[in-house]
Amino acid sequence: ERMGRCFNITGSCFPELHYMVDITDRLAEIKEMVRKGDYFIINRGRQYGKTTTLRALEGYLSDEYYVAGMDFQRQMSAAKFKDEYTFSSYRYNKSKEPGIKTVQYEDKVLIEAVA
Repeated sequence: ERMGRCFNITGSCFPELHYMVDITDRLAEIKEMVRKGDYFIINRGRQYGKTTTLRALEGYLSDEYYVAGMDFQRQMSAAKFKDEYTFSSYRYNKSKEPGIKTVQYEDKVLIEAVA
């Protein structure tokens, strides 16, 4: 038997499991920024919904975009992230020109960022 929703204060929230604020309008605003190629930052203190918003955004954008997520929180102590050069050479192919390239693939837009 499935239990009802509850309040969650320990991690990511999922609408089917937890009571949470409706973030549909926020996701639509961010999607418009993505469509225009604008930069945006999601930053707040602990337990303000940053991870929940990013996970919801991934689902919200996935019909039109391929979304690639990177979790720096789990990797920051790894040797491959010890400095900027090591990180950029690990994550990106050094033979590519730095910059942002947009590619249309089927019905989706791919964005590649090379540092």
